[in-house]
Formats: sequence, structure tokens, C-alpha cells
Amino acid sequence: MRGFWKEQNRVRRERIQAEVEAAQARQAEAHAYWDRHKATVKQQWATRTTGRGQTMVADIPEVAAQWHQDNGARSEDVSATADRKKGPYLWECPLGLGHEPWSATPKGRVLHGAGCPSCRQLIRLVDISTLAAQYCGPTPVSDMKYAAHERVPWTCRTWAVDPANGSWWPVEHHFEAVVKERALQADACRVCAGYVVDDTNSLRTWFPEIADELDDPDADECRLPTTRHNVPRR
Repeated sequence: MRGFWKEQNRVRRERIQAEVEAAQARQAEAHAYWDRHKATVKQQWATRTTGRGQTMVADIPEVAAQWHQDNGARSEDVSATADRKKGPYLWECPLGLGHEPWSATPKGRVLHGAGCPSCRQLIRLVDISTLAAQYCGPTPVSDMKYAAHERVPWTCRTWAVDPANGSWWPVEHHFEAVVKERALQADACRVCAGYVVDDTNSLRTWFPEIADELDDPDADECRLPTTRHNVPRR
């Protein structure tokens, strides 16, 4: 059983690493796009043929292409330097990643080259499907950052051996771990690894006769490991 759990953890670690690398590659592509976008916008502003106050959003093609159709005005009628006094406008992310329209002023978009805020923090835990399947935290998985420092609950669905008859049966391992450690260090199930003890790997489950011999009132035989190396990490 321990060999099976060890192999399961190895496979999951490899999946986590591959999923994180793929997500980071998408993040890098998005960052590169918006860096190019910023440089292009600044170039278009610097080479405009109209005065600062006469330049409209439509005169900056890179920005005008992201003008959202629900805006109550046309890009041809809105100054490229309009600030919050005239209200922010909606913009549409051009990368096709399903991002919701965001609100920003033309001034921020044109003079500062600001881009889609969702693209700047693209990776969420939901993008790491192996971890998302085990996540049981209170924050929606689509809102949880993959490198968050929060310690949250997880559930690992696996198989265990019944010591009474040697048959395998489905079980759930419940444990807590920091999101960042699981994503960036590819930490797998802590119960499968032996760092957390439950009914599938405890002394009481596997060696009840030895558990009956315990003479320590502070020792819980249902949470004691069967070997010394399975002690919890501090």
C-alpha cells in the first residue's frame, strides 16, 4: 500500500510540475504581449499628428481595437487623455482568454500603456487541474492564486488496503497544506507520504494488539504512525 501511495504521489508531482510550467508559459506569453502593447501605444502617441487635446482614442489604433461595444460613446468621440472626471470606459481583452471586460480611463491606457489586469495575474489554482481536483478551501478555486501563502484543506481520493482481509477499498485522505508549497514545490498528499496519520495508516488500524499495549495517556493510537519515519513535519 505504501508503495502504491508513493507511486501515486510521484505521478501527481510530475503532473503538477507539468501543469505549472504550462501555466507559467501562458503567463509569460501574456506578459510579453502587453509589454509589446505598451511600447506600441507609446509609439503611436509619440507619432500622432494631432495635438494632445485633439487626439481621440480612435487615433491610437492599438487601444481603439479594445474599445468595448457597451460603452456609451464612440472611440472617435472620446479624448485619448480623458481621466476619471469624465468616467472610465470598458475595454475588451484581445487575447481570447475569457476575461471579463475591465474598466479604465483612456488616459491610463494611452499615456501609461496599461493593459488587461487579469492578464497580469493570469494563473489561478483552477489552471493547475491536479491540485484543483483536491482543493477544498473556502475561496473559489477560480479566485485562488496558485502561489497563495494560505494554508487550506485538501482531499486526496485514493485506495487503501483493509488489514483484516487484504482487500482494497476507496478512501479519502484529508490534510492541510499551503497552496504555494503544493503548486511550486509539487508537494503531494501528506497522508500518502506518511506525514499525516489517519485511519488508513495508523497504529490502531494496522497493529491493534500493539496499540492496546500503549501506556501513555497523551498518545492517541489512532493518530500514531506505524514507523518512526512517518512523524509529522514541524
